[in-house]
Amino acid sequence: MTLYEELIQGLSEAESYAKNKTKLRTKKIYIKELPSYTSNQIKSTRRELQLTQKEFSKLMGVSTKTVEAWESGKNIPSGASLRLLQLFKSNPSIVQTVYKKEYVNI
Repeated sequence: MTLYEELIQGLSEAESYAKNKTKLRTKKIYIKELPSYTSNQIKSTRRELQLTQKEFSKLMGVSTKTVEAWESGKNIPSGASLRLLQLFKSNPSIVQTVYKKEYVNI
């Protein structure tokens, strides 16, 4: 279906709805609640990914001090950081899409 055809179909559906001839479709999306992680779980996740605190902080988009605080229990992650941790724990291979570690012989 072309963009033009989709627009015409959408306008036709809107017109039918406006004239009370049809009901609109709705879609419900359920998003899992944000989990909570202990300092040990965060450290364990980082180690499973085989990353240093500095590498992990770059991956998470936070400072190294922040990762240190999470792992020592002085602070807890929130918002997007929790969602990233959830993704990394459930699918560790996803890290490879944004992070590549290379070893160089010296």
